[in-house]
Amino acid sequence: MKRREIQKLHQLSLKELKEMLSQVEKELIDLKMGSGREKAKDIRAMAKKRDDLARIKTILKEKQFLEEVGEEKKKEENEKV
Repeated sequence: MKRREIQKLHQLSLKELKEMLSQVEKELIDLKMGSGREKAKDIRAMAKKRDDLARIKTILKEKQFLEEVGEEKKKEENEKV
């Protein structure tokens, strides 16, 4: 993934990230299943997909954490008032 693509991932919503995560997982499974039957054109294709998968999971976790922190701050502010 290029830097621009990674920046675009940060702009996606949680729902879009989850959809992309499942899509990349399916692509990785397809690569694994097809690798035994025929030679992959790109030898590093599976490694690249695993890297993409890790990036998406990391960004997803960051967004989930930030949402949780934001909700906790709102609760604290409501309790103070």
